[in-house]
Amino acid sequence: MKPVLLLAGIILLLFMSGCIGLDSKGTATQLQEARVNTVPEGLLTPSTFAQRESYRNALLGFRSTVRNIGGADGAALSAYLDGSLSLLSMQDSSQDGLALLENIDPTFVVCENGTPASQAIERFQEAKNDSQEAYEFFTRVQQNPSIGNALGADYVVNVVQTTSILIEVNTERVEQLKSACGFSV
Repeated sequence: MKPVLLLAGIILLLFMSGCIGLDSKGTATQLQEARVNTVPEGLLTPSTFAQRESYRNALLGFRSTVRNIGGADGAALSAYLDGSLSLLSMQDSSQDGLALLENIDPTFVVCENGTPASQAIERFQEAKNDSQEAYEFFTRVQQNPSIGNALGADYVVNVVQTTSILIEVNTERVEQLKSACGFSV
């Protein structure tokens, strides 16, 4: 075997194992910059649907880069990316659920399949599930302090704390709607 091919094989093996690879801190900084440029300070996601779609597309642009980063840093960056996408889905589901609530007469709740009440239950359940996923992903990010710091430690901590509350809020919304519909809670 030629020495050049042997060296290329060794480098490829090291790259795939995560011993060498793309710059994880640089990628973390780029992800943080994408968030800072799109998400208002103090919020978890952009306010409008168009801004969320723009941010979602920016995050998806990092997917292949993050997948090529191995080891613990790659796992933390992947968790951040997946958690951020879960946050965006959670926000969309929550807003859809709230919009559906506006179409419900609180004095006479109709709960058949396809009604605003049944759709709101589904959307708030999705929001709860997305909150849970985001919480779990960002908890994993916290396990890698250097990547967490590069991504913005305050933001990561805020996401973990806020999503733990949102899990409860969305659970309560689902239970209240199910109770109003006469479903077992």
